[in-house]
Amino acid sequence: MSDITLETLNRRTAVAAVRQEAVRIGADPEALLDRASFYNQLGGLDPDAPGFTAQIRQMVGAAAGHAPAASQATQPSTAAPARSGGEHNGTAGGNRPWTLEDVKAASPAETLAAIDAGLLTGLGVGPRKRRR
Repeated sequence: MSDITLETLNRRTAVAAVRQEAVRIGADPEALLDRASFYNQLGGLDPDAPGFTAQIRQMVGAAAGHAPAASQATQPSTAAPARSGGEHNGTAGGNRPWTLEDVKAASPAETLAAIDAGLLTGLGVGPRKRRR
């Protein structure tokens, strides 16, 4: 039986979190994990540290193309309304319920706003509970 190090356990936890987040945003987790540069970053993460989930979400969103890069800052905002089925704006309030295609085209921030507005209930995702 081999000894499992803390780094190995942390990496396994990070890989599981990456898979979960990738599925949540509609990305292919295995394609992300096949990238050596992405996979190597996971070894330095501490699952017990505050902000671990936020780090995973940011990494997965950026690697999957859901977070705007510095050179593509305007691309996500112009792409999401084009796929929204003819809606006149990209704001969550008053829009129609989202489809899976809308979620795939939106940034993580846009998706969270839509979740909070109750636009993803048709996909089984209800609004987040408010914290004080």
